[in-house]
Amino acid sequence: MSKKPETKAPSKAEEKAGAKAAAKAAGKAAEKAAEKPAAPAAAAKEEEGAEAGRKGWLTAAVVPQEEWKGFKYRGFTFEDISKMSMEEFIKLLPARQRRSLMRGLKPEHRKFLEKIRRARKLMAEGKKVNLKTHTRDMIILPEMVGLTIAVYNGITYLPITISPWHIGHYLGEFAITSKIVQHGEPGLKATRSTLHIASK
Repeated sequence: MSKKPETKAPSKAEEKAGAKAAAKAAGKAAEKAAEKPAAPAAAAKEEEGAEAGRKGWLTAAVVPQEEWKGFKYRGFTFEDISKMSMEEFIKLLPARQRRSLMRGLKPEHRKFLEKIRRARKLMAEGKKVNLKTHTRDMIILPEMVGLTIAVYNGITYLPITISPWHIGHYLGEFAITSKIVQHGEPGLKATRSTLHIASK
């Protein structure tokens, strides 16, 4: 007859190890559950990172609406320009912009213009709208005045508040693609070649 294998009772050390493993598993499950509602916190951190990325870039000055009264473009006030048809407005522009618009808008420009018009309707209802674009070669039209448009400069989106003085320019002119290089004392804001002071 074959002998039955003897079953040993678990020792106290093994019981303690099992209890520790169960406690660890419960702790990990609690951590995972706590991580799930932390999505808004992650979004806030991402926004902080974007804000930090915007620091140090040159941006166009914001012209307050009180100063818009003195604006004139080729002898026309902003009210006159905003009432003009597109054909009449195009005639006022410099040759490069005039030729570009007379050929018609590019598909990406047309899409962005539609987005602006939708944003205007939403803003009239009291909703907040973020306008972002990569179309740096878009010519600023009178219907864009008063909006804040975030223009991509190759690294981040720089917010530009459009005023009447921007009309006829390109969006890319106001989203500078390079920062000002500042050199200070050796080691501070310095390049690799100026890290050390010469002994002589």
